[in-house]
Amino acid sequence: MRKTTVTEIKRGALLGIAPFALALIFIANDLRNVLPVFNWIRTFAYILLCLYIIWVIYIIKKHGGTYNLFLKNNIINWLDDSLESVGAYVPLSDDIVKTPSIHVDTINRSIIINLENLYIRKKVEAYFDVLSTALPRNLSVEKAWIDKSQNNLVIEYQDLSKDTRIIYRTVNDFVERTTKTLKTELILDRYHYFELKKLNGLLIVGSSGSGKTYLLQQLILQALIKKWDVSIIDYKRTYQMFEDVCNVAYKVEDIIHTLEQAIDELHKRQEYMDYYLRSNPNALAVDCGYDVKFIVIEEYLALVNSGIDKKTLDKIEKMLLELVTTGRQMNITLCMCMQVSSSQTLNTSIRANLPVKICMGNANRTILETLFGIGNVPKIPTKMDIGEGLATYDYDIFPIKVPSILFDYTELIAYIQNTKEDSTSD
Repeated sequence: MRKTTVTEIKRGALLGIAPFALALIFIANDLRNVLPVFNWIRTFAYILLCLYIIWVIYIIKKHGGTYNLFLKNNIINWLDDSLESVGAYVPLSDDIVKTPSIHVDTINRSIIINLENLYIRKKVEAYFDVLSTALPRNLSVEKAWIDKSQNNLVIEYQDLSKDTRIIYRTVNDFVERTTKTLKTELILDRYHYFELKKLNGLLIVGSSGSGKTYLLQQLILQALIKKWDVSIIDYKRTYQMFEDVCNVAYKVEDIIHTLEQAIDELHKRQEYMDYYLRSNPNALAVDCGYDVKFIVIEEYLALVNSGIDKKTLDKIEKMLLELVTTGRQMNITLCMCMQVSSSQTLNTSIRANLPVKICMGNANRTILETLFGIGNVPKIPTKMDIGEGLATYDYDIFPIKVPSILFDYTELIAYIQNTKEDSTSD
Protein backbone atom coordinates (compact mmCIF):
# COMPACT_ATOMS: atom_id res chain seq x y z
CA MET A 1 0.00 0.00 0.00
CA ARG A 2 1.29 3.46 -0.91
CA LYS A 3 2.59 5.55 2.00
CA THR A 4 1.99 9.26 2.55
CA THR A 5 5.21 11.29 2.56
CA VAL A 6 6.04 14.26 4.80
CA THR A 7 6.53 16.32 1.62
CA GLU A 8 2.92 15.65 0.62
CA ILE A 9 1.67 16.66 4.09
CA LYS A 10 3.66 19.92 3.97
CA ARG A 11 2.41 20.64 0.45
CA GLY A 12 -1.19 20.03 1.51
CA ALA A 13 -0.79 22.29 4.55
CA LEU A 14 0.65 25.15 2.48
CA LEU A 15 -2.03 24.85 -0.18
CA GLY A 16 -4.70 24.79 2.54
CA ILE A 17 -3.74 28.13 4.14
CA ALA A 18 -5.57 30.34 1.61
CA PRO A 19 -8.84 28.33 1.65
CA PHE A 20 -8.66 28.20 5.46
CA ALA A 21 -8.23 32.00 5.72
CA LEU A 22 -11.04 32.64 3.24
CA ALA A 23 -13.35 30.27 5.12
CA LEU A 24 -12.60 32.11 8.38
CA ILE A 25 -13.37 35.45 6.72
CA PHE A 26 -16.76 34.26 5.44
CA ILE A 27 -17.70 32.67 8.77
CA ALA A 28 -16.56 35.70 10.79
CA ASN A 29 -18.52 38.06 8.52
CA ASP A 30 -21.71 36.11 9.26
CA LEU A 31 -21.15 35.78 13.02
CA ARG A 32 -19.34 38.99 14.01
CA ASN A 33 -22.65 40.61 15.04
CA VAL A 34 -23.47 37.62 17.25
CA LEU A 35 -20.14 37.37 19.06
CA PRO A 36 -17.59 40.24 19.09
CA VAL A 37 -14.72 37.74 19.13
CA PHE A 38 -15.42 37.02 15.45
CA ASN A 39 -14.23 40.55 14.62
CA TRP A 40 -10.82 39.53 15.94
CA ILE A 41 -11.02 36.24 14.05
CA ARG A 42 -11.87 38.10 10.81
CA THR A 43 -8.93 40.48 11.33
CA PHE A 44 -6.62 37.53 11.99
CA ALA A 45 -7.84 35.80 8.83
CA TYR A 46 -7.23 38.92 6.72
CA ILE A 47 -3.70 39.25 8.13
CA LEU A 48 -3.06 35.54 7.50
CA LEU A 49 -4.31 35.84 3.90
CA CYS A 50 -2.20 38.96 3.26
CA LEU A 51 0.92 37.31 4.69
CA TYR A 52 0.25 34.24 2.54
CA ILE A 53 -0.07 36.39 -0.61
CA ILE A 54 3.16 38.25 0.25
CA TRP A 55 4.91 34.92 0.83
CA VAL A 56 3.66 33.55 -2.53
CA ILE A 57 4.89 36.69 -4.35
CA TYR A 58 8.27 36.37 -2.62
CA ILE A 59 8.57 32.68 -3.56
CA ILE A 60 7.65 33.40 -7.21
CA LYS A 61 10.29 36.16 -7.43
CA LYS A 62 12.87 33.99 -5.69
CA HIS A 63 12.42 31.24 -8.28
CA GLY A 64 12.47 33.58 -11.28
CA GLY A 65 8.78 33.38 -12.18
CA THR A 66 5.74 31.15 -11.89
CA TYR A 67 7.03 28.70 -14.55
CA ASN A 68 10.18 27.91 -12.57
CA LEU A 69 8.19 27.64 -9.33
CA PHE A 70 5.69 25.17 -10.80
CA LEU A 71 8.53 23.29 -12.50
CA LYS A 72 10.40 22.96 -9.21
CA ASN A 73 7.33 21.66 -7.39
CA ASN A 74 6.56 19.28 -10.24
CA ILE A 75 10.11 17.85 -10.13
CA ILE A 76 9.97 17.44 -6.35
CA ASN A 77 6.59 15.70 -6.57
CA TRP A 78 7.82 13.24 -9.24
CA LEU A 79 11.02 12.43 -7.37
CA ASP A 80 9.22 12.20 -4.03
CA ASP A 81 6.81 9.63 -5.51
CA SER A 82 9.73 7.69 -7.02
CA LEU A 83 11.67 7.65 -3.75
CA GLU A 84 8.59 6.38 -1.92
CA SER A 85 7.93 3.70 -4.55
CA VAL A 86 11.47 2.22 -4.28
CA GLY A 87 11.45 2.31 -0.48
CA ALA A 88 14.05 5.09 -0.05
CA TYR A 89 12.50 6.62 3.06
CA VAL A 90 12.48 6.65 6.86
CA PRO A 91 9.17 5.35 8.33
CA LEU A 92 7.57 7.70 10.89
CA SER A 93 4.41 5.64 11.39
CA ASP A 94 2.47 2.88 9.64
CA ASP A 95 1.21 5.29 6.96
CA ILE A 96 3.61 8.24 7.00
CA VAL A 97 7.22 8.22 5.79
CA LYS A 98 9.97 10.81 5.40
CA THR A 99 11.74 10.82 2.01
CA PRO A 100 15.15 12.46 1.47
CA SER A 101 15.21 16.24 1.05
CA ILE A 102 15.30 17.42 -2.57
CA HIS A 103 16.87 20.71 -3.68
CA VAL A 104 16.00 21.91 -7.20
CA ASP A 105 17.86 24.75 -8.93
CA THR A 106 15.79 25.63 -12.01
CA ILE A 107 18.23 28.36 -13.07
CA ASN A 108 21.23 26.01 -13.32
CA ARG A 109 19.04 22.99 -14.17
CA SER A 110 20.31 20.81 -11.33
CA ILE A 111 18.80 18.62 -8.61
CA ILE A 112 20.40 17.41 -5.38
CA ILE A 113 18.82 14.58 -3.39
CA ASN A 114 20.27 14.25 0.10
CA LEU A 115 21.11 10.64 1.03
CA GLU A 116 20.44 10.93 4.73
CA ASN A 117 21.66 7.52 5.90
CA LEU A 118 23.27 4.29 4.72
CA TYR A 119 19.91 2.55 4.16
CA ILE A 120 18.64 5.29 1.85
CA ARG A 121 21.98 5.46 0.03
CA LYS A 122 21.86 1.71 -0.66
CA LYS A 123 18.28 2.00 -1.93
CA VAL A 124 19.24 4.88 -4.24
CA GLU A 125 22.26 2.95 -5.52
CA ALA A 126 20.10 -0.12 -6.20
CA TYR A 127 17.49 1.92 -8.10
CA PHE A 128 19.90 4.49 -9.54
CA ASP A 129 18.67 4.11 -13.14
CA VAL A 130 15.04 4.56 -12.08
CA LEU A 131 15.63 7.62 -9.92
CA SER A 132 18.06 9.33 -12.30
CA THR A 133 15.38 9.36 -15.02
CA ALA A 134 12.30 9.97 -12.83
CA LEU A 135 11.57 13.45 -14.14
CA PRO A 136 8.38 15.00 -15.54
CA ARG A 137 7.57 14.98 -19.24
CA ASN A 138 9.72 17.31 -21.38
CA LEU A 139 12.65 17.11 -18.96
CA SER A 140 15.65 15.06 -20.04
CA VAL A 141 18.48 13.94 -17.76
CA GLU A 142 21.93 15.00 -18.99
CA LYS A 143 24.06 13.68 -16.12
CA ALA A 144 23.42 11.85 -12.87
CA TRP A 145 25.95 10.77 -10.25
CA ILE A 146 26.50 10.27 -6.53
CA ASP A 147 29.00 12.89 -5.37
CA LYS A 148 32.37 12.18 -3.75
CA SER A 149 30.97 12.59 -0.24
CA GLN A 150 28.47 9.78 -1.03
CA ASN A 151 25.83 11.98 0.62
CA ASN A 152 24.06 13.38 -2.44
CA LEU A 153 22.58 12.18 -5.71
CA VAL A 154 23.18 14.96 -8.25
CA ILE A 155 21.09 15.24 -11.43
CA GLU A 156 21.56 17.74 -14.25
CA TYR A 157 18.67 18.07 -16.68
CA GLN A 158 17.50 19.97 -19.75
CA ASP A 159 14.03 21.40 -20.27
CA LEU A 160 12.98 20.30 -23.75
CA SER A 161 9.80 22.38 -23.68
CA LYS A 162 11.78 25.64 -23.76
CA ASP A 163 13.46 26.73 -26.97
CA THR A 164 16.86 27.65 -25.57
CA ARG A 165 18.72 27.57 -28.86
CA ILE A 166 21.18 30.31 -29.77
CA ILE A 167 19.91 32.74 -32.42
CA TYR A 168 22.49 34.39 -34.68
CA ARG A 169 20.83 37.47 -36.19
CA THR A 170 23.94 38.96 -37.79
CA VAL A 171 27.38 37.87 -38.98
CA ASN A 172 28.84 39.75 -36.03
CA ASP A 173 26.74 37.66 -33.59
CA PHE A 174 28.20 34.45 -35.02
CA VAL A 175 31.79 35.74 -35.14
CA GLU A 176 31.64 37.23 -31.65
CA ARG A 177 30.37 34.06 -29.96
CA THR A 178 32.81 31.88 -31.93
CA THR A 179 35.87 33.98 -31.07
CA LYS A 180 34.98 34.01 -27.37
CA THR A 181 35.55 30.25 -27.20
CA LEU A 182 38.93 28.54 -26.98
CA LYS A 183 41.03 28.17 -30.13
CA THR A 184 40.45 24.41 -30.17
CA GLU A 185 36.78 24.52 -29.13
CA LEU A 186 33.58 24.19 -31.17
CA ILE A 187 30.02 25.12 -30.17
CA LEU A 188 27.23 22.53 -30.47
CA ASP A 189 24.50 24.58 -28.80
CA ARG A 190 23.95 27.04 -25.94
CA TYR A 191 25.07 24.60 -23.24
CA HIS A 192 27.44 22.21 -25.01
CA TYR A 193 30.95 22.81 -26.33
CA PHE A 194 33.69 20.31 -27.03
CA GLU A 195 37.42 20.88 -27.13
CA LEU A 196 39.58 19.07 -29.65
CA LYS A 197 42.53 18.98 -27.22
CA LYS A 198 40.57 16.31 -25.36
CA LEU A 199 38.20 14.94 -27.99
CA ASN A 200 39.36 14.28 -31.50
CA GLY A 201 36.89 13.22 -34.16
CA LEU A 202 33.18 13.59 -34.79
CA LEU A 203 30.52 11.32 -36.27
CA ILE A 204 27.23 12.97 -37.26
CA VAL A 205 24.30 10.83 -38.43
CA GLY A 206 20.73 11.68 -39.35
CA SER A 207 18.16 11.26 -42.07
CA SER A 208 17.53 13.85 -44.78
CA GLY A 209 15.92 16.98 -43.34
CA SER A 210 17.06 16.26 -39.75
CA GLY A 211 19.47 19.19 -39.60
CA LYS A 212 22.78 17.31 -39.78
CA THR A 213 24.03 19.37 -42.74
CA TYR A 214 22.90 22.54 -40.94
CA LEU A 215 25.01 21.54 -37.92
CA LEU A 216 27.99 20.53 -40.06
CA GLN A 217 27.96 23.84 -41.93
CA GLN A 218 28.08 25.72 -38.63
CA LEU A 219 31.01 23.63 -37.40
CA ILE A 220 32.88 24.35 -40.67
CA LEU A 221 32.15 28.09 -40.36
CA GLN A 222 33.42 28.11 -36.76
CA ALA A 223 36.59 26.28 -37.84
CA LEU A 224 37.22 28.78 -40.65
CA ILE A 225 36.73 31.77 -38.32
CA LYS A 226 39.29 30.19 -35.97
CA LYS A 227 41.63 29.91 -39.00
CA TRP A 228 41.83 26.13 -38.90
CA ASP A 229 43.12 24.31 -41.96
CA VAL A 230 39.83 22.96 -43.34
CA SER A 231 39.40 20.34 -46.08
CA ILE A 232 35.98 19.11 -47.22
CA ILE A 233 35.45 15.77 -48.97
CA ASP A 234 32.14 16.19 -50.76
CA TYR A 235 31.35 13.51 -53.33
CA LYS A 236 27.73 14.73 -53.65
CA ARG A 237 28.85 18.33 -54.43
CA THR A 238 26.73 20.07 -51.79
CA TYR A 239 29.46 22.30 -50.30
CA GLN A 240 30.44 24.38 -53.32
CA MET A 241 29.81 27.56 -51.29
CA PHE A 242 33.08 26.88 -49.41
CA GLU A 243 35.32 26.59 -52.50
CA ASP A 244 36.77 30.10 -52.07
CA VAL A 245 37.72 29.71 -48.41
CA CYS A 246 39.00 26.13 -48.10
CA ASN A 247 39.92 23.00 -50.02
CA VAL A 248 36.84 21.10 -51.33
CA ALA A 249 37.36 17.75 -53.09
CA TYR A 250 34.62 16.19 -55.23
CA LYS A 251 36.27 13.63 -57.53
CA VAL A 252 37.64 10.33 -56.20
CA GLU A 253 41.19 11.18 -57.29
CA ASP A 254 40.96 14.58 -55.56
CA ILE A 255 39.55 12.94 -52.45
CA ILE A 256 42.43 10.47 -52.32
CA HIS A 257 44.90 13.30 -52.89
CA THR A 258 43.35 15.30 -50.01
CA LEU A 259 43.63 12.33 -47.65
CA GLU A 260 47.22 11.64 -48.77
CA GLN A 261 48.10 15.27 -48.02
CA ALA A 262 46.55 14.87 -44.56
CA ILE A 263 48.62 11.73 -43.93
CA ASP A 264 51.78 13.54 -45.08
CA GLU A 265 50.94 16.41 -42.73
CA LEU A 266 50.37 13.92 -39.92
CA HIS A 267 53.80 12.36 -40.45
CA LYS A 268 55.50 15.77 -40.64
CA ARG A 269 53.90 16.82 -37.37
CA GLN A 270 54.88 13.53 -35.72
CA GLU A 271 58.48 13.99 -36.82
CA TYR A 272 58.57 17.60 -35.64
CA MET A 273 56.81 16.76 -32.35
CA ASP A 274 59.17 13.90 -31.51
CA TYR A 275 61.54 16.21 -29.63
CA TYR A 276 58.73 17.83 -27.59
CA LEU A 277 57.07 14.53 -26.76
CA ARG A 278 60.27 13.22 -25.14
CA SER A 279 60.16 16.01 -22.56
CA ASN A 280 56.35 16.29 -22.40
CA PRO A 281 54.38 13.18 -23.49
CA ASN A 282 51.14 15.22 -23.31
CA ALA A 283 52.28 17.95 -25.73
CA LEU A 284 49.91 18.75 -28.60
CA ALA A 285 50.62 20.15 -32.03
CA VAL A 286 48.68 23.36 -31.28
CA ASP A 287 51.02 23.94 -28.34
CA CYS A 288 53.92 23.92 -30.80
CA GLY A 289 52.48 26.47 -33.22
CA TYR A 290 50.40 24.25 -35.53
CA ASP A 291 46.79 25.03 -36.45
CA VAL A 292 44.06 22.43 -36.11
CA LYS A 293 43.57 20.52 -39.35
CA PHE A 294 39.85 19.80 -39.80
CA ILE A 295 38.86 17.17 -42.40
CA VAL A 296 35.14 16.94 -43.13
CA ILE A 297 33.62 14.03 -45.04
CA GLU A 298 30.06 14.71 -46.19
CA GLU A 299 27.86 11.64 -46.86
CA TYR A 300 30.62 9.04 -46.65
CA LEU A 301 28.17 6.35 -47.79
CA ALA A 302 27.74 8.12 -51.14
CA LEU A 303 31.48 7.79 -51.67
CA VAL A 304 31.44 4.10 -50.67
CA ASN A 305 28.59 3.39 -53.07
CA SER A 306 30.06 5.45 -55.92
CA GLY A 307 31.38 2.37 -57.69
CA ILE A 308 35.04 2.75 -56.72
CA ASP A 309 36.97 -0.51 -56.68
CA LYS A 310 37.66 -2.37 -53.44
CA LYS A 311 41.39 -1.64 -53.56
CA THR A 312 40.77 2.11 -53.66
CA LEU A 313 38.13 1.87 -50.92
CA ASP A 314 40.51 -0.13 -48.72
CA LYS A 315 43.16 2.54 -49.27
CA ILE A 316 40.74 5.28 -48.22
CA GLU A 317 39.68 3.33 -45.11
CA LYS A 318 43.32 2.70 -44.18
CA MET A 319 44.10 6.42 -44.35
CA LEU A 320 40.97 7.33 -42.36
CA LEU A 321 41.86 4.78 -39.68
CA GLU A 322 45.38 6.19 -39.35
CA LEU A 323 43.99 9.72 -39.02
CA VAL A 324 41.48 8.86 -36.30
CA THR A 325 43.86 6.64 -34.29
CA THR A 326 46.96 8.88 -34.33
CA GLY A 327 45.62 12.32 -35.21
CA ARG A 328 44.51 13.53 -31.77
CA GLN A 329 47.92 14.56 -30.45
CA MET A 330 48.80 16.04 -33.84
CA ASN A 331 45.48 17.98 -33.81
CA ILE A 332 44.29 16.52 -37.09
CA THR A 333 40.56 16.03 -36.65
CA LEU A 334 38.20 13.96 -38.77
CA CYS A 335 34.49 14.79 -38.96
CA MET A 336 32.28 12.26 -40.77
CA CYS A 337 28.65 12.87 -41.73
CA MET A 338 26.27 10.16 -42.98
CA GLN A 339 22.67 8.99 -42.76
CA VAL A 340 23.30 5.68 -40.97
CA SER A 341 26.36 4.41 -39.13
CA SER A 342 26.41 0.61 -39.04
CA SER A 343 29.14 -1.99 -39.49
CA GLN A 344 28.02 -2.28 -43.13
CA THR A 345 28.38 1.46 -43.81
CA LEU A 346 31.43 2.40 -41.69
CA ASN A 347 34.45 0.49 -40.45
CA THR A 348 33.82 -0.24 -36.77
CA SER A 349 37.39 0.71 -35.80
CA ILE A 350 36.95 4.13 -37.40
CA ARG A 351 33.60 4.61 -35.66
CA ALA A 352 35.03 3.58 -32.29
CA ASN A 353 37.75 6.23 -32.59
CA LEU A 354 35.33 9.11 -33.22
CA PRO A 355 34.48 10.08 -29.61
CA VAL A 356 31.97 12.84 -30.36
CA LYS A 357 28.84 11.16 -31.74
CA ILE A 358 25.73 13.08 -32.76
CA CYS A 359 22.37 11.84 -34.04
CA MET A 360 20.18 14.56 -35.51
CA GLY A 361 16.40 14.30 -35.68
CA ASN A 362 14.24 11.32 -34.77
CA ALA A 363 15.83 7.90 -35.15
CA ASN A 364 14.69 4.40 -34.21
CA ARG A 365 16.27 2.62 -31.28
CA THR A 366 18.41 0.36 -33.51
CA ILE A 367 20.14 3.37 -35.11
CA LEU A 368 20.63 5.02 -31.71
CA GLU A 369 22.05 1.88 -30.09
CA THR A 370 24.39 1.32 -33.05
CA LEU A 371 25.71 4.85 -32.58
CA PHE A 372 25.72 5.21 -28.79
CA GLY A 373 25.89 1.59 -27.62
CA ILE A 374 23.25 -0.88 -26.47
CA GLY A 375 21.60 0.14 -23.21
CA ASN A 376 23.03 3.67 -23.26
CA VAL A 377 20.20 5.46 -25.07
CA PRO A 378 18.14 7.67 -22.74
CA LYS A 379 14.38 8.01 -22.96
CA ILE A 380 13.55 11.32 -24.64
CA PRO A 381 9.94 12.28 -23.83
CA THR A 382 9.33 14.50 -26.84
CA LYS A 383 9.68 14.38 -30.60
CA MET A 384 12.81 16.00 -32.05
CA ASP A 385 12.30 18.96 -34.37
CA ILE A 386 14.62 19.89 -37.24
CA GLY A 387 17.96 20.95 -35.81
CA GLU A 388 17.53 18.92 -32.61
CA GLY A 389 19.25 15.68 -31.71
CA LEU A 390 21.27 13.64 -29.24
CA ALA A 391 25.01 13.90 -28.69
CA THR A 392 27.65 12.24 -26.57
CA TYR A 393 31.18 12.81 -25.39
CA ASP A 394 32.72 11.83 -22.07
CA TYR A 395 30.14 8.98 -21.94
CA ASP A 396 27.08 11.18 -21.22
CA ILE A 397 24.26 11.36 -23.79
CA PHE A 398 22.33 14.62 -23.94
CA PRO A 399 19.92 16.50 -26.24
CA ILE A 400 21.17 19.41 -28.34
CA LYS A 401 19.50 22.26 -30.24
CA VAL A 402 21.58 23.59 -33.11
CA PRO A 403 21.72 27.42 -33.19
CA SER A 404 19.50 29.26 -35.67
CA ILE A 405 21.11 31.52 -38.31
CA LEU A 406 18.85 34.33 -39.53
CA PHE A 407 21.25 35.79 -42.10
CA ASP A 408 22.52 34.50 -45.45
CA TYR A 409 25.48 32.11 -45.16
CA THR A 410 27.15 33.86 -48.08
CA GLU A 411 27.57 36.97 -45.89
CA LEU A 412 29.61 35.00 -43.37
CA ILE A 413 31.64 33.25 -46.08
CA ALA A 414 32.40 36.67 -47.62
CA TYR A 415 33.55 37.89 -44.17
CA ILE A 416 35.84 34.84 -43.81
CA GLN A 417 37.24 35.37 -47.30
CA ASN A 418 37.94 39.07 -46.63
CA THR A 419 39.61 38.23 -43.31
CA LYS A 420 41.73 35.59 -45.05
CA GLU A 421 42.82 38.05 -47.75
CA ASP A 422 43.65 40.72 -45.17
CA SER A 423 45.83 38.33 -43.16
CA THR A 424 47.59 37.19 -46.38
CA SER A 425 48.35 40.77 -47.44
CA ASP A 426 49.76 41.51 -43.98
